[in-house]
Amino acid sequence: LSRCRRLDQGLSRRNLERSLLPLALSVGQRLAEAAETAQEQARQLNNLSLRLAENGDRVGGLKAIERAVDIREKLTAENFAAYAPDLAMSLNNLSIRLAGSGDRAGGLKAVERAVAIHEKLAAENFAAYAPDLAGSLNNLSICLAENGDRAAGLKAIERAVDIYEKLAAENFAAYAPDLAMSLNNLSLRRTENGDRAAGLKAIERAVAIHEKLAAENFVAYAPDLARSLNNLSIRLAESGDRAAGLKAIERAVDIYGKLAAENFAAYAPDLAMTLNNLSICLAESGDRAAGLKAIERAVDIREKLAAGNFAAYAPDLAMSLNNLSNRLVERGDRAAGLKAVKRAVDIWEKLATENFSAYAPGLASSLNNLSLRLAESGDRVGGLKAIERAVDIYGKLAAENSAAAAPDLAGSLAVLASLLQESGDMEEAITTVQRAIELITPFAIDGTTYGDWLAMMKSDLARYLASRGE
Repeated sequence: LSRCRRLDQGLSRRNLERSLLPLALSVGQRLAEAAETAQEQARQLNNLSLRLAENGDRVGGLKAIERAVDIREKLTAENFAAYAPDLAMSLNNLSIRLAGSGDRAGGLKAVERAVAIHEKLAAENFAAYAPDLAGSLNNLSICLAENGDRAAGLKAIERAVDIYEKLAAENFAAYAPDLAMSLNNLSLRRTENGDRAAGLKAIERAVAIHEKLAAENFVAYAPDLARSLNNLSIRLAESGDRAAGLKAIERAVDIYGKLAAENFAAYAPDLAMTLNNLSICLAESGDRAAGLKAIERAVDIREKLAAGNFAAYAPDLAMSLNNLSNRLVERGDRAAGLKAVKRAVDIWEKLATENFSAYAPGLASSLNNLSLRLAESGDRVGGLKAIERAVDIYGKLAAENSAAAAPDLAGSLAVLASLLQESGDMEEAITTVQRAIELITPFAIDGTTYGDWLAMMKSDLARYLASRGE
């Protein structure tokens, strides 16, 4: 027990090497079992939940945080002032675990409770609890957006940024990292709500803050800078400046490359993530050969990680295999592209069998791509079957949460319509794309991805109707 307590001090840090996760889990479990007070047990369970989730055990991570919340609920009922902050923190973590396990509605309820507690505490003592309130509002923003309420998600993150702005104005060193993190989120929310220019400004500010922090302490803040550069590259590309977007992602890859060279176990996942995005940027900039090399590197890293821990890294591997499939097809190697996406589907099938709610979206997305690859290879029947499965999965998800899943359902219906048209079933193709247009229209704000989708769907419908002379 004494050794575990000493080890815990070294293991409770950011960017823990993935090879140390089994040790961290053993230490955390031992300390949770040996806790002498309810408060200490809840603290250990809270930390254990994070490590279990990192290690790919979503069920175990959820159970641990549920136990922590239960303990802290009881303590808070006896003494709100003393234990409410810890309860709110655990509710924040519970929210993340629930959403990660596919229960987005439950995750939203948990973080709404956390925000309510922090609102009450901050009303009594703003200086002490404003940082926690801003952190909860940041998480609330993400949950609201994932549940389809993007407008409310934007309002929540704007409040968080406003709080962090005030705090950073008084103490930059202490609160600048949190301000930059919330600006990252603000950038995404503004873009989702159709304001790409404002989204770009927000992420540029986040990068500027991280540049300043990393200049003073590279080891501590370089990972955050690379993460912001990754997001900046996406915003720049969306705004039409692909050259600048490519430069930003190349810098991110360079930073993670240096960090991974010194500590592969800690930074390999982030390096693979940025290589995945670099691949897309290179391909969109016309350098398809370099794009293929980048995604091959990402897949290679994720293959190694998944071989050591399938549960934790298989989802990322499947995502990169999807991207690899696209790059291979662009190069003209349709057979290899088909093999890559089939592997991605196989991985998602395995994961979805264990947890449908969490992994069904990934499975449906890969089935979308599989349908295109099969059709391109001449197997239109197989392509239709794959896209019909994707539509069925998205249909089930939309039945549970229309606001969150309806856009993806619309996208799959548009692909289905295209394949139906190619198969000669024009009547069904027209009916299907009309349904897709009906679903996507409420989400299609100009300047957003969904706005672009609606324009393409309307173009497809016009083409289908024209082929019938209408």
